[in-house]
Amino acid sequence: MAERLWGTPLAFRPFFYVATRKKHSQMSTWRLIYRFSWALLAVLVAIGLLCVFTPKCHTLTQLQKTSNALEAKNAEHSAEIKELKIKQERVTSDPAFVEHTARSEGMVTEGEVVYKFTDPNGRAPEKR
Repeated sequence: MAERLWGTPLAFRPFFYVATRKKHSQMSTWRLIYRFSWALLAVLVAIGLLCVFTPKCHTLTQLQKTSNALEAKNAEHSAEIKELKIKQERVTSDPAFVEHTARSEGMVTEGEVVYKFTDPNGRAPEKR
């Protein structure tokens, strides 16, 4: 019966129909404001999260670059340590290597005579 009542021409509708229609319009406006406020809140939260995490992402990138550089240095140092360990092993086991190293540093054994030649200006000649 209500459908039939509302389906009648405007002249035959009850006086409260306009008030009901107005309330519905006001409710629709409030519903629109409510939805808009939730959407605005969601956008603000997203912007807030971006503001919080963007500097942290930049810091993370810098830390990763630093980590990569340190790992590269670590690899270089590991290679150097390996070479030194090989050299140390040769020093303890190979007397010819020890003698060669000592002579390259300018050392002599007991009883050897060292002759140093200089040019006319008193300077030592360049090593070849």
